[in-house]
Amino acid sequence: MHRLIPILLIVLTASCAGTSPRNTSTQTTAGTKNTPSYVVIKFLDAFVKTDFGTAYKYIHSNATDKQGYVSRMETLVEKSKNKITNYKLIGTRIIGDIAYAVVELEIEEHLGGGSTNIRYTKNQYELSKIEGKWKIVKDHGCVENCTDKKG
Repeated sequence: MHRLIPILLIVLTASCAGTSPRNTSTQTTAGTKNTPSYVVIKFLDAFVKTDFGTAYKYIHSNATDKQGYVSRMETLVEKSKNKITNYKLIGTRIIGDIAYAVVELEIEEHLGGGSTNIRYTKNQYELSKIEGKWKIVKDHGCVENCTDKKG
């Protein structure tokens, strides 16, 4: 029983981590730059600004270089006519050198006739430590509320 209490405290602390809104990155100190939460926040900050060159710094991909990634993301956003306009980090779980982060994305959908709609989804990112630094290695995509709309 005595061993269970510290484990429960760690799990409780980890489950509460990363519940701040998008603009928290300005409050992050230099000592916390190498955390999964920080990496996801900086990645999504860049994505909201459609700064895919900066977003590339926070991913690890053997399949593409920076120029290819930027070009692919620009094309994807242009073709989909959707844009991530805001996000909220829901939580981060670290298991050794692997981490999972769940975020709620606010997506602006451009519909026919010039109208727009706001849609909210929860997405999950997988991170790994690559040469001692956390990097996003996989976007698991939408995991909840994939088409639900909020008021």
